[in-house]
Formats: sequence, C-alpha cells, structure tokens
Amino acid sequence: MKKIILLFFLFLFISNAGYTQEFSSGSSSADTLSEHRKPAPVRIVDINFELERARKKLVKIVYELEPDEQLTNLDSLIVEQQTFLMNELDELKQFNPNNLSKYFLENTYRAWNGYESDLVKWKTFINNRIAHIQNHINEMEFNKRVWELTMEEAASADTPAELQAHITELIQEIKDVKMNFLSFRQKLILMEDDITELISITDDVQEEVSQLQQHLRDNLFKADKPVLWKVKFNSSEIIPVTPRIRKAWHENAKTVTNFSKEVRYYYLLLALVLVILLYFFIINRFRKLDLTDSDPHFVVVKRIFFDHPYSSLTFFIIVLFIILFVNMPLILIGILGTVLLFCSLFFLPHVVGLQAKRIINIALVLYILNLFEILFWYFGNYARIYVTAESIVALFLIYKYGIAGFKKWKKDVHSFVKLFRVLSTVLFLLFSIAFLSSLFGFMNLAVLTLKIGVKTVAIVVIIFSAYIILRTIILAVVEIGRSNDYRLMTNRWDKLEKRSIQLLKILAVFFLIKFMFQTMEIYRPVMNWLRSFLEHEWEIGTLQISIGGVLSLILILAITFGIS
Repeated sequence: MKKIILLFFLFLFISNAGYTQEFSSGSSSADTLSEHRKPAPVRIVDINFELERARKKLVKIVYELEPDEQLTNLDSLIVEQQTFLMNELDELKQFNPNNLSKYFLENTYRAWNGYESDLVKWKTFINNRIAHIQNHINEMEFNKRVWELTMEEAASADTPAELQAHITELIQEIKDVKMNFLSFRQKLILMEDDITELISITDDVQEEVSQLQQHLRDNLFKADKPVLWKVKFNSSEIIPVTPRIRKAWHENAKTVTNFSKEVRYYYLLLALVLVILLYFFIINRFRKLDLTDSDPHFVVVKRIFFDHPYSSLTFFIIVLFIILFVNMPLILIGILGTVLLFCSLFFLPHVVGLQAKRIINIALVLYILNLFEILFWYFGNYARIYVTAESIVALFLIYKYGIAGFKKWKKDVHSFVKLFRVLSTVLFLLFSIAFLSSLFGFMNLAVLTLKIGVKTVAIVVIIFSAYIILRTIILAVVEIGRSNDYRLMTNRWDKLEKRSIQLLKILAVFFLIKFMFQTMEIYRPVMNWLRSFLEHEWEIGTLQISIGGVLSLILILAITFGIS
C-alpha cells in the first residue's frame, strides 16, 4: 500500500513538472492548429442544411452582445473606484511621509492591497470575456472564409441564383455580427486598460509605503527624538481634545468602512451558518454517546463544548474570519483580538488550570493598552509619555504576576503555563528595552519592542486556545466515528486521531511563525525573499528544475511516509 501511494504522488509530481514545462509550447501548438485550420467549401448538396445551421449559430452567439448586468455593474464600479482611488491618493499626499507612524503605514498598505485584489479580480473577469469574444471572432472569420469559397464554387457550378443570394446574405450577416463583436471587444479592452491603470496606481502606492517601512526598519537603532526629559510639551498638542479624537475615529472608521465594502456578505453568512450547524451537530451527536467522566475524551469535550459552547464557537468563528481576510484593518484586528482573549478567559482555564486565567488577564490588559496607543499618536509628544507608561505597566505586570508569581506555583503545571514561565523572562527584557528606548528617544525601537512583547502574549494565548478547540473537535469526531462501527475504519480511528493532531500542531506552529513575523514587521520581506528563492531555476539541458519543485517532491515523500 505504501509503495502504491508513493508511486501515485511521484506520478502527480512528474506530471505537474512536465505540464509546467510544456504548458507554453502545448498552448501555442493548440493555437497554431487553430490558426492553420484551412477552410473548405461546403458541398453543394449540403448547402441548405449548413445555411440553416450557420444561421442558428449566429442567433445563439448574438445573445452575448445583449446588455450584461454583471458587465454593466462592473463598468460603473470602475468609474466609482477610479474616483475613490484618486480621492484616497490626494488625501494620502497631504500627509508628511517623514511623520507617518508604523501603524498608519501598515494600515495604508493593507487597504491598498485590498483595493488591488479587487481590481485584479475585475481584470481577470474582463480578460476571460475578451478571450471568449476573440474565439467567436476567429470562428466567424473562419466561417466567412468557408462561405466565400462556397460562393465561388456555387457560382462556377451554375447553382440557382436564389441559393447564391442566401449565401451572400449569410456572408453579410457574419460580417455584421463580427463587426459588433469587434466593437464589443474594443469596449472590453478599454475597460481593461482603465483597470490596469488603477492597478498601476495601487502598485505605486504599495511600493512607496514599503519603502517608508523599510526606511523605518533601517533607522530602528537611531535616536529620532530627544531624550524624554528634554522634550518640550506644548498644550496645543493635546488641546482641544475632541477634534483629535474625531480625526482618529474618522481615519480608523474609514479603513473599516472601506474594508466592509470588499466583504461578500452572502458567502460569509453562508459559511457562518454552515459552521454553526456543523458545530452543534457534532455537540449533539457526541452528547448521545454513552460516555462518562472516566473517558478522557468526554472530559475534554465536556469542558469546551458542553460547559462553554457559545464562547468557544464565537472564538472559532472569529479566528476563521481573521485567517480568511488577510487585508483586515489593524483596528478591526485589535478589536477582534480583544474579543478572542475575552472568550478564551471562559474555557481555557478549565483545560489548562487556574493559572491560565492570570496569563489571559495579563494578555488582555496589555493588549487593550497597546490598542489605545493608536489614539495617543494623534497627541504629538504626549504619545511618548503614553508609550513610557505602557512599558512601565507591562514591566510591572510581567514581574509581579509573571516572574515573581510563577515562583508560588507548583511544578506540576500544564505545559502552556511552563511555556509562559519561560516566555515571561523574554517579555521582561523586551519591555525593558521599550522603556529605555522611549526614555532616550529611540521611538521606532520602543514601539516595535513594546508591540512584539504585547502581541507575543496575545498570539500565544489565541493560537493555543484555537489548538484546544480544534483538538476537541477532532476528539469528538473520532469518538462519534467509533460509535458508528464503520468496518473500513475499525482499526484506523486511533491512527486518524494521531495524524490529525500532528497536522494541527504543524498548522499551529506555522501560524505562530506567520503572526510573529507580521508582528516583527518582517513577514513581507521574508516572503518576497522566499518566493524568489523558490522560483530560482537551474537548467540541465532541456530540463528546468526549480528549488520549489525539489522541495515539493521532498514534502510529498514526507507526507507519503507520514500517512503510511
């Protein structure tokens, strides 16, 4: 069985490699065959039948020239998006690029990346329509040539004048329909040009933002502000308060509003309903099993699903939402992250122990304080006081309830608590760096280390909570499967459970690394480097081998042996 699976994956890999290598030549060969297909005249005896069939084909394809609601809506959307992007660009140019915060730059990049994603989808739709129209144009040109040859042959064969008139009429109809399709194609090409121009604008903005972010990374260890005790605090930076709060609200609410326009609520609602139904279906099926507290799986499922069904379900849905929408505004991520920590406060202590409640409370307080940092950047130099105070509070919480608090705990605690015990020392170091950097004017370093420390606690808690929920779902499904007595799976449920949990751990590590890289603001540079590294190709004769292809083969082999 192992050999069969291995050979199957090897065949898929080789087929994929051959396909990618020969795709261009294969496509061009098909096009060449289409182009070099020679028209031949219709036989005299078949002219009446072929005339009728050709007219039916024309009537059928003419319907594609009718006003398309989707295309009409897209045409108006392009005009609206063009006006919107120009206004956004004008507003963006009003800011001083040297005074933009990391938060503002990241939010801007996410927003314009979302705009570009929509434009790329529109362009793909238009390209597909153009290709489809071009096929019809090519086919009509071919048919026109066929009937012109048929007309020449019919004229030389003394075919009745009435039949020749029908052929001439059909040729003219084909020409007219072809002209209409050419006009339609030209309209689509103009729409594609407009979209391409807008995509170019979004690319330019993202490139400029990326350069500003790189500039901040390059100046991470440079003191861009004077030491705190020499800073002159002006009352005009804080008074009046209301307009500054309104400006902060306007800019953050605008990002959420623009993001909400990109969400397809029908599919989101459908997915939400399916998740809820599946969730409660698993709970109800598991509840009917004759299990007691002596079964370890029953205890875990009971603590998560039976005791706290709504908090665990809310947590699960929000995690899926965050993973699916990668361009979500930072303020919305911050709010949802707070909700996630609050939900985990209900079910995680029942699995890990009461020590988890203290860890989550620390994460929740630090996360909310860091979220309010967004507001204080609108108050000039007073933001430095907030950052300094935030780092002091973080140091106090980590030392009081982390480093010193752990000494009072017993040694036989959950591995999650042990992890936080080790992590607390690293966090204390990060918050110390943030405090000192804020004092001596290294604001980029202070903000970054403070964010890394705060987000690390939150990310670890959230990912571990998600792991607990998904692991509980796996345990529940396995127990339900065992109760159904499927003969094919009788001796395989234990193995399925083991492999599923192993895969779950791999995914947890993957998302932990991803979110930590995003927090450290190195995710995009690392991904760009990794993408170029994997796409690098070696040529050995006529064979092209990429690093990504080699690694995919290794991954297939690893998965094959892992499954077996």
